Amino acid sequence: MEVHVCDVNDRVGLASHKALAAQNKRHVIELHGMSNGVTAMVEKVVKEAANSPTGMIDKLAIWGHGGSGSVGLSRGEESARNADWAGIDIENLIDPTLDADGEGKGERMRATLRKLWDVLSWGGMVELRGCDVAKGVRGQQFLTVLATIWEVRVRAGLRHAVRPQLGLGGDGSRSETRHERHHHLPG
Repeated sequence: MEVHVCDVNDRVGLASHKALAAQNKRHVIELHGMSNGVTAMVEKVVKEAANSPTGMIDKLAIWGHGGSGSVGLSRGEESARNADWAGIDIENLIDPTLDADGEGKGERMRATLRKLWDVLSWGGMVELRGCDVAKGVRGQQFLTVLATIWEVRVRAGLRHAVRPQLGLGGDGSRSETRHERHHHLPG
């Protein structure tokens, strides 16, 4: 089973959502501008998997605004960058500060994302389809931490995201289709 999550506040995420709908993809989740998009995404993906014959996901693709070591999930006017869990970034994952309940903020984020481990098939893959997600040391650290949490391959690009079947990146230029991908394996 293949599941796509689209941040429809992002122009590439919205265009990807439309392209996936045109292809009659059945398992496409829309996320709108909100805080706590990480939790909303995890809950919706787990629910989608529960409604499948195997209960497992072979490929999870997340379409949203990206940056080095960062991918947006539900960015909107109320959630600048990845504040309030509107996205995932390396800082959120390793944040050692404590929240109001005395729990480590990074540990809480990792625990939330770890719930996807239960529905990702052995040999499955997660693709982070935002621009520049794998770029630089931050990008490599980000992919490594996520691969460790989910224990599956995690892929992301170094340049512009490519919309499904359209072969075009965020600004529509054809050169964006020649992007590099980085893979991180668990362990």
